[in-house]
Amino acid sequence: MAKTAEFEEKTYEKYFSQELGRRGLVSFSPGQCAENSLGFDEAFWVPLHFRFLRFRHLMSIPWLRRTGIYNEIAKELGSMMPNSRFNLFIQYKRPEFVSASRAKEWGFWKRNYYQYKISKEQQKTLEKLHALSEGRAAVVYASPALWKLDDLFDAHQKRNVVARSNIVTVDKLVGHGRYTYVEAGNTGKAHSDPLDVESTSFESLIEEGLKRKGLPFNQNIKNVAKLIEDAIRDDERAKTLMSQALTAFAGPLEITDALGEPKTFTYALATIEAFCDVFGVSFYVLG
Repeated sequence: MAKTAEFEEKTYEKYFSQELGRRGLVSFSPGQCAENSLGFDEAFWVPLHFRFLRFRHLMSIPWLRRTGIYNEIAKELGSMMPNSRFNLFIQYKRPEFVSASRAKEWGFWKRNYYQYKISKEQQKTLEKLHALSEGRAAVVYASPALWKLDDLFDAHQKRNVVARSNIVTVDKLVGHGRYTYVEAGNTGKAHSDPLDVESTSFESLIEEGLKRKGLPFNQNIKNVAKLIEDAIRDDERAKTLMSQALTAFAGPLEITDALGEPKTFTYALATIEAFCDVFGVSFYVLG
């Protein structure tokens, strides 16, 4: 018997990202706050006076009307942010809890386990992103080793949502359509043909990433946008979806005039936001 987790994927994502922020790791993540103000929320590094006093007027302005403002403040924003040492792309997964001995993968585990499906098209794009990142970014799936809502609330209260997650890098799931695991950590099995998976631990990924030389914030954002463009270059469907997402952000008349220069901070930030929406991933800058 398979039971879908009682909580929504977005709830798990929120608690996970808040823990990263409270660790002092995350300095920026677009689209992570209700205010819609430059993607910052209370968990992230940007000082309160910067977020709420200097840019309070941005909170209720539609995205398409902010393009000029973004370009104007990009230089100041970059000067206030710490150098970016590492980028993190996370695909959050809402698991199913399997407790029936007749279940398909029970024979491999001989105990209750968790599972989630892997989208073939999404996986292909994330693999390219991983390969092109050359160590400056980690691309991972994250799924909790729990399925009851009260257990998630308990983990959030104790600040151990990350610790109670199973996290695997995308390169470990090449060619597979499903992933199963029995506990938190970095081990599981990839299917259809079962393959034992042991990924680099999440803590090790972060630790190694933060050893890298930092880049200026604005330059890092532009580099990530270029990485995304390279990852989808040969995928016509992905390029079409990205174009549609960008148009949705800026409006059909704004996309060429306001976002038509790939080297601008505005265009780069819009590219990252569009990619996150199209492929259902979350992006974090670690400084």
